[in-house]
Amino acid sequence: MDFNMASRPQYTFRFIFFAGIIGLGLWTIRHFWPALIWSIVIAIAFWPLWLKLKESMGSKHEKMLAPALATLAIGVTLILPLLFFAFEIMNDFQAAIHFFQDLKNQDTAPPDWLGRIPFFGGNLVNKWHQFFAPSSDGSQISLHQLLNGNVINHSRAFGMNVARRITTFFFTLMSLFFLFRSGSELQKMFLNVSRRLMGPDMERFAHQVVLSVRGTLDGLVLVGLGEGVLLGIIYVFTGTPHAVMFGGMTAIAAIIPFCAPVMFCIVAAILASQGHIGAAITVVALGMLILMIADHVVRPILIGGATRLPFLWVLIGILGGIETFGLLGLFLGPALMAVLIMIWRDIADPPHLNED
Repeated sequence: MDFNMASRPQYTFRFIFFAGIIGLGLWTIRHFWPALIWSIVIAIAFWPLWLKLKESMGSKHEKMLAPALATLAIGVTLILPLLFFAFEIMNDFQAAIHFFQDLKNQDTAPPDWLGRIPFFGGNLVNKWHQFFAPSSDGSQISLHQLLNGNVINHSRAFGMNVARRITTFFFTLMSLFFLFRSGSELQKMFLNVSRRLMGPDMERFAHQVVLSVRGTLDGLVLVGLGEGVLLGIIYVFTGTPHAVMFGGMTAIAAIIPFCAPVMFCIVAAILASQGHIGAAITVVALGMLILMIADHVVRPILIGGATRLPFLWVLIGILGGIETFGLLGLFLGPALMAVLIMIWRDIADPPHLNED
């Protein structure tokens, strides 16, 4: 009895001590959480390929050479397309500014069909004239003027943001290396701890999170990049100025559901402003066709099948995740929705009721 009475304060202080240490540790590494989470997401996505690589290279190299090669390959795979599109956009950016500047200074007349659009035609024509009208003082807007003001004022913040992203990417690759190196041991530890704290159901939830991340990667990233590539090819064949730049921007926008139309409608407006009405209609028509197939057929099959969710909940998870967590929300949102629906189904329809 005395032992039990004496042990209660001991357990209480032990709990407070452990909770404080864990909280302090999590707060200390708060700036590295994005890199750690990204490394976990990437490791989950590429884990089947990593297992094949590790098996092919043998146990002799599974602790150093194999994880180093896997990390290097993934890093190059991620960084090369970004560098390519960054250089293309930088090369085309100045020309694109001059292109819009010339349109604005030419006071280009709106196409005839714009004014015939029901309900909105008159307003669109007025907006056209406001956008493309010359400056009030009759002078042309120079590139020097465009690069002054807010762009210069925010250049330091932009540089710091780029440096932060590079640092996050570097630590993501470092964390990914150690996940590949010790992933199997960490997985066993996680399952043991989760079973002790929450019982065997935690293993089901973890498995569903893994499926959700892989389904989201296939359904969002790969399908979105595929949309961007197809639309980029269409831009080239329709004579779109700076087709590579707009193709890259479309590929990035297409990763988020229903964002691709914003880009190909901008491209269509540019073509229409140059008098290429047929090309503009072609871009919109083919873009809507690609969008319909990708967003209403391919994505629901890939994501919904993996997450075992209706696509509506997947979409809510994606958009809510992006709003809450940024780009990480693309993967965290659907995973959280999948776990929540699993908990709901367990409560609403317990397994023992089905057995009876």
